[in-house]
Amino acid sequence: MIQNKWGCFPSWRPVTEWHENNEDMVLIASFVFLRPAAADRPAQVWIAREGLQFDGESKRWWMASVMKGRYEGPGRLAAVIHDEYCARGRDEQSSPYSSDEVHRVYYEAARCAGLPAWRAEARWFGVRKFGPRFDAAPGVATYTLEDLRTVAPEAYAQLYLVDLLALGFV
Repeated sequence: MIQNKWGCFPSWRPVTEWHENNEDMVLIASFVFLRPAAADRPAQVWIAREGLQFDGESKRWWMASVMKGRYEGPGRLAAVIHDEYCARGRDEQSSPYSSDEVHRVYYEAARCAGLPAWRAEARWFGVRKFGPRFDAAPGVATYTLEDLRTVAPEAYAQLYLVDLLALGFV
């Protein structure tokens, strides 16, 4: 488990396998990021659903030489959450959050995972500049802690280790 002022990954390691194209990964179990409450919003549960096909940290060609591989380093944890909500917003029009919010959570999740501020800010700039743009889908519900029981049981089992009060869930 990873928990700090930026949030919490109840399960710090996404369970994945290689996709048949040998470039992408597929989530075998749902992966969770708990976003702490802020002055303008309550605490939030962000879930990358089982079956998500993702490409790690997508990089422009000019960034690849100064960054680690797509599946290396702490940024990969944030990329899993980011890819889920970008796919939902871009392809399914079912993201409960706008692209601005999704890109902001990428930054917060990357900081939570241990990415230094300057790297997280550079990557956040990249996803804001080159990432997909979409609006929040009206009427789409957000996840709650109770949803973890059915959608992400592995993460739900780890909640006893999480300081829910510090995150603003209680």
